[in-house]
Amino acid sequence: MAYYLKKCKLEFILYFCVSIIYALILAATGFIYARVSEAALSGNYQQFLTSSLLALGFFICDTYFDYLPRYLKFKLVNRIMELTRNQLVNVYARDRIAHVEEETSSDKVNVLVNHLTVLENNYLIPLLSMVTSLLVFTFSLIGALYLQGTMTIIMLALCFIPFLAPLINNKILAHATKDSQEEKNRYLTLFSEFVQGLSFIRISAITPVFEERLEQSSQEYASRANHFSKKQSQTYAVSYGLSSVVYSGAWIIGGFFVFKGQLKISDLIAMTTLMGTVAGPIQTMSGLITDYVSSKTVVNELTTILKNESQAESEKPALTETITSLSLDSISLQTKQKVLLEDFSYQFLANKKYVIMGKSGSGKTSLLRLLLGIQSPNSGNVLVNQKHLAEINQTSFFNKVYYLPQKTVLFETSIRENLTLFGPFDEARALECLEQVGLVDWFSRQEEGFDTILSSSQPLSGGEERRFDLARALYKNAEVLLFDEPTTGLDPKNEDLVADSLSKVKDKLMIVVTHSQNEPFLSMFDEKISL
Repeated sequence: MAYYLKKCKLEFILYFCVSIIYALILAATGFIYARVSEAALSGNYQQFLTSSLLALGFFICDTYFDYLPRYLKFKLVNRIMELTRNQLVNVYARDRIAHVEEETSSDKVNVLVNHLTVLENNYLIPLLSMVTSLLVFTFSLIGALYLQGTMTIIMLALCFIPFLAPLINNKILAHATKDSQEEKNRYLTLFSEFVQGLSFIRISAITPVFEERLEQSSQEYASRANHFSKKQSQTYAVSYGLSSVVYSGAWIIGGFFVFKGQLKISDLIAMTTLMGTVAGPIQTMSGLITDYVSSKTVVNELTTILKNESQAESEKPALTETITSLSLDSISLQTKQKVLLEDFSYQFLANKKYVIMGKSGSGKTSLLRLLLGIQSPNSGNVLVNQKHLAEINQTSFFNKVYYLPQKTVLFETSIRENLTLFGPFDEARALECLEQVGLVDWFSRQEEGFDTILSSSQPLSGGEERRFDLARALYKNAEVLLFDEPTTGLDPKNEDLVADSLSKVKDKLMIVVTHSQNEPFLSMFDEKISL
């Protein structure tokens, strides 16, 4: 609870203070009713008129303070959600890449969509609403005790009965929420898989299979959601019924005290109003606690994610000198299935081009990941200028490296920002890079020039994507270029264009992973490594 509220201390203090005023006004309502009714029963018109005007002003204030805490509550929640979203992005942006890759992109989207929805609607809003309800309950109870202590104690005993409902359903509701959430995630993952592979699914004539799988998943999700709603509704119904008993009991028991001469009619009116503001918050609290308790499992998972902090990179020394060598020193790497590298050593020197060849699954991509420092070997060390890569600030190392993955990553933004990766823009240099990779003709067809938005409606071909990625590498002017299968999936013409672009790169440490057997392509490299 404090983990989220401390994000906005001042906003919470303001909300709390306004809620106190609101609770005092609500508790005073019964006394206003009592004063008006007493003036009416007295037969004094002047007193009645004065009391009525006072009541009118009071209810105007009441209306405003009904709005203000509600507005401040949602403003506070929205601010916490904004900061939490930013923190979640920060966690993913700064966590170890190997750890981040353990989860799929859909898992991360599910956290953003589902966990944060539970945090907002089932945790924060009920939590802040409970603050107001507790204040209203406290001040109303004090007022009721002032009027008739014995009656208040009797009614109070009944008022607390609804609290048993959420306590009884605590464990059931918590698991019901988690089960419903997990099934929703499974459905979203399956639907995402269906949409992403829709063309292949249609052409392969397996659409009915996915329709059946999605239908079954949807039914299971609905079943679990209904199970949770049933348990939750039962709690609400019990709370509502018991609160109704409290309100009706206030009139019956109050009538008994009037009959005994221990309570005036005007005080009975005040008392029933106060008991409404005592029982009302309890009824509300019962539902709020139900939501709060049911959300704790999901919120605890979210809190664990948000508190996950990697070793502070800022504490590691930055790499300031030019990279002259990358070395693998007695590296051993294995997966559950096979040994990829065993006591492997190699030194890659600046201003030379290396090609790493081998069959699929031989460890070529893993070798690149080791050199990037995003995968750890089972034994051995990765060295930069004979310094341990693991002991160097990762960002300072990445600033000197360009990595071209197997699938080009394009962002739905301008050509300018895609090419510069959101860095400073030099138009002459950008045009030179596009020319080097043979994309000048493609660029000349873009009506908005560098302001043209790259999107799914204006896709690049596979060859254009790879050459655009090469243009990025040239524009960054990194000291080390690591390319993972730059010619995969390209026809001979595009492969030759990419090869020609790579051959023009000078004064860089270039390491290319490939399974290409194209001799003109392979001939440009200074050294060949077979795995």
